[in-house]
Amino acid sequence: MAENLKSDSGVLAKASQTVDTHRAEQNAIGQRVQAAAAESQSGWQGQGAAAVAQVVQQYGEDNRRIDQALAKLSDSLKSTDQAFQSTEAESAAGAQRVGANGGGYHNLPA
Repeated sequence: MAENLKSDSGVLAKASQTVDTHRAEQNAIGQRVQAAAAESQSGWQGQGAAAVAQVVQQYGEDNRRIDQALAKLSDSLKSTDQAFQSTEAESAAGAQRVGANGGGYHNLPA
């Protein structure tokens, strides 16, 4: 059982790193989109300019929500990984105590 937890713990840490990588990539894409939109903004006038500005603003808000969701997911994975590691250590210590106290009981080695 401890080996399963150890394996899962590593999987969670790697998943958190993957989420962090995708979050950084998403932010880079968002910055490029914002820069391109700002650069092209001067070419728009009237209702077209207002519509483009609204779309760019909505994109920025959506991008921030995605960033927040990815940050929350990464933090949750990290917290769960830490909980797994703590539980694994507690279980191992408990098993050692049981083993140490079981000497002589039904011919168990001390």
